[in-house]
Amino acid sequence: MITIHLRKIVAFFIGFAMVVSLLPLLAFAEGDGPSGACDRLVQISSKIDERMAERDAKLAERQAEREQKINDRFTKREERMLEKREEQDERRNEHFAELADRFDSDDSRKQAILNFQIAVNDAVIARRVVFDEANLIFQGGILAAILDRDAALNDAVSAHRSAISAAIADALAACENGDSPQEVRETLRASIEQAKDELRQAQEAIPSIKDSLASLKEERKAAISEATQIFHDALEAAKTELRTAFDAIKAEEGDDEEGDDEEGDDDDDEEDNDDDEEGDDDEDDDDQD
Repeated sequence: MITIHLRKIVAFFIGFAMVVSLLPLLAFAEGDGPSGACDRLVQISSKIDERMAERDAKLAERQAEREQKINDRFTKREERMLEKREEQDERRNEHFAELADRFDSDDSRKQAILNFQIAVNDAVIARRVVFDEANLIFQGGILAAILDRDAALNDAVSAHRSAISAAIADALAACENGDSPQEVRETLRASIEQAKDELRQAQEAIPSIKDSLASLKEERKAAISEATQIFHDALEAAKTELRTAFDAIKAEEGDDEEGDDEEGDDDDDEEDNDDDEEGDDDEDDDDQD
């Protein structure tokens, strides 16, 4: 299961914002004159810029790591699905071969079995095409939702960084204009608090990935459900055609062949197993935050 730690990333930046908010205020120790306060602000401003750049790099790194984990998860599921399909294909082909061997000397029944085999394989392929398309749409939707949220978060962090830089620049200008350190400190404190509040509000306004995930899951479920029903209808039609062909051959021969219905039932069981394997693959990624 894939967990998207966007809340942790935002909390990390808000926590950093709170630390940043304290640093400039330390520049205004009691007894500092305007000149000393301005000098200390210049030093603190440089340190804040460096630390913000470091945090930006860490944010980008975490986002890249999360995206890579998601892609790796999709790749592993794809590999498991392909392995299951190969196993099912092998079992299905073995069953068709056994069925054909039982009527090796009966050309009419062999042709009916071949037609049945072609119909079943066509139904399996058609269903898998729909399943694959549904999964690709689902996975692409997840990645798109994550990228959109990352972009919104990056914009919020960038706006916060700009607000902090502007607040410090205003404080420096006030110092140079001779404003009292206490007045500069209070103005700076209020500006930084406002920047923190705006960052929180921006984060809360970003749509949750869970909302997109729920919609994507419903769309995939509907596509898979429809494809599964179409598959079973095609399978039933193929079985009916096989039994009809066998019955016609019996009528022509004027005798009773035992085991014909059993063959059709065996193929039904085989294809149902294949269908279950596909369904397991399409129940992934249910727990994303």
